[in-house]
This record gives sequence, C-alpha cells and structure tokens, in this order.
Amino acid sequence: IIGIGFFGLPHAFARAGFGISTFLLIVLAAALSFLHYGYGIVAMRTPEDHRLPGYVRMWMGISASRAALLINTLSITGGLVAYIAAQLLFTRIFIPHTGISWIIVAVTLAFPVIVRSKVFERLESAATAVMLALICIIAFAGVPHFNPPAPLGEVGSLYGIALFALYGASAIPELKAFLSHTSHAWKITAIGTCVPAVAYTFFIIGIMGLSGGAPSGDALSGISTYPVMLRI
Repeated sequence: IIGIGFFGLPHAFARAGFGISTFLLIVLAAALSFLHYGYGIVAMRTPEDHRLPGYVRMWMGISASRAALLINTLSITGGLVAYIAAQLLFTRIFIPHTGISWIIVAVTLAFPVIVRSKVFERLESAATAVMLALICIIAFAGVPHFNPPAPLGEVGSLYGIALFALYGASAIPELKAFLSHTSHAWKITAIGTCVPAVAYTFFIIGIMGLSGGAPSGDALSGISTYPVMLRI
C-alpha cells in the first residue's frame, strides 16, 4: 500500500535524524503489520462484508461501533484533506497558475465518481506502479550522493507522518477475498506493510542525496542535484 504521506518523510527524517528515524520506521512497520494482520483475521472470520465500524459492531457492540464510526470518519476526512493539499502542492510545482491548479485538482477528485469502479481500480493500480517507478528513479539517482544531515532531534512530527504513510487498514476489506487462510493473511498484510516501508527508505535516501541533505517539505521541490528530475 503506497500512500501519498511518504513525500513528507525525507524532510521529517532530516529534522529528526536518519538513524532514529529509520529505527522508528521499522518499529511502526512491525506494529502496523500485526495491526493489519489482526484486522484481516477479523474480516476473514466474519461472513458478511463490512468496514471497520461494521466489524466493531458485530464483535464489540453498538456503543463501540459508534466510537469506531467517529474515529473512522475523522481519519478519512483528515486523509482526504491531506490528499487534496498534497495534490494542489504538487500540481503547483509544475503548473504555477493557481486557477488551473485548482481545476486540475477538482477534475482529479471527481474522476472516481465519474468512471466505473473497475476502470478506477485499474487506474489506481497504474498510479501505484508510477509511484513505485518514481521511487526507483529517485533512489537510483540519489543514493550515490547520500549524505545525511546533522540531526536536530525533532522526532515528534516524524511519528505522525510515518504513521500516515504506512497505515493501510482501510484497504483490508478489499483484500478479504485473498485472505482465505491465516497464513495467507499474515503474508499479505506483512508484505503490504513492509515492502512500502523499504521503498520509502530508498526514496528518503534518494531525496536526501538529490537535495544536498536538506529536503523540502514536499520532497520534490527541494531537488537540487538534478533539477531535471522535477520535470519527469
């Protein structure tokens, strides 16, 4: 599960320190692997298809489901706000005109509603492939120039950014068809959590190398070693 939150990781790593940040990323990846695995087991052992509030209602009662619904709503709303802000930021890197940038963002947000679900699923898979390709290109170009900056000890902001980048529980209900056995559930959830963590690490190293050890908040606009990368 590749989330847009990984673009904020290089700056957070630079502020906190590469060593402690890598350790925290490993700990979070391990913890979220178990969390995703547990959620997958719940989904697998529940005959009906639900989202998180529905599963909580079936296994823990209506009172707990109300709390889960509130938390889930806030989480999804916050995620959507972050996606809109990030898309507008990245669009303005390539198209500085504010009005055109907003139009592109609005059309992109409306696209999932306009197209059929099957078409959107294919496009989503293609977008994931494009992001993985971008990570590979940046890692390949930046690793030789990697030189981590002196840590500033600002670990607090890293936790939220890393959690947002790695958290993928919202995708578990869609994976229910593949969770036919407990061992399958563990493999799928562990791979789906740990592979992105490894990819993010290479992306962070690449961005640090390309930005001279001082990555920007959005990762891409701070690239200085190969400015042409901004036009890829």
